[in-house]
Amino acid sequence: MSQAGVQFEIGQVLGRSWEIFKANLGPLLGGFLVMFVIIGASSAVYIGPIILSGPMTLGFYKMARTAVNGQSVEFSDLFSGFQKFLPAFLAYLIIAIFTSIGMIFCILPGILVSLVYMPTYLFILDDNLDFWNAMEASRKMVMNNFGQWLLLLVVLFALNLVGMLACCVGFVVTAPVSILAITLAYDMERRAARGAVEMPPLPPSA
Repeated sequence: MSQAGVQFEIGQVLGRSWEIFKANLGPLLGGFLVMFVIIGASSAVYIGPIILSGPMTLGFYKMARTAVNGQSVEFSDLFSGFQKFLPAFLAYLIIAIFTSIGMIFCILPGILVSLVYMPTYLFILDDNLDFWNAMEASRKMVMNNFGQWLLLLVVLFALNLVGMLACCVGFVVTAPVSILAITLAYDMERRAARGAVEMPPLPPSA
């Protein structure tokens, strides 16, 4: 598990995320738009988004993980989350329930829930964990370095709010960049556990 006190250097994380996004603009932007449209269209059936959001989010994290690793991003990876449908679906469902319950109690508990489970999908992806073990691994990672993850959450919230205010158009950029930032922060935590906190070299531009 990660060591306490890992410094993310939020500006560096965001800058790196932006560079990776630009280097993989086509698949990441296109993938997010397709995911957004599919999940939105599925709302025609009440439980559609509940069923699709988890595996499609996992698939987009696979795209982000590939981009962060400097490998070629495949659009088909967007649908790879369905190969781990059950853990992805249950993780989304349980986190949504916990967050909704937390929001009832003065909002702050809901924000805390959202924070501690931010890296959950990456644990499902990288360690092949079931939903609960991935959620627990995420919670422990975030709580070990709570201040840094809280700062990251605040910055990403502000970034996505600006994206939403720009007629929602900016959100299709800020949301993928945010997922890249979470992936990079998670990687720094994992690398710190192995005694290496610096970021790997930036992948070459496409």
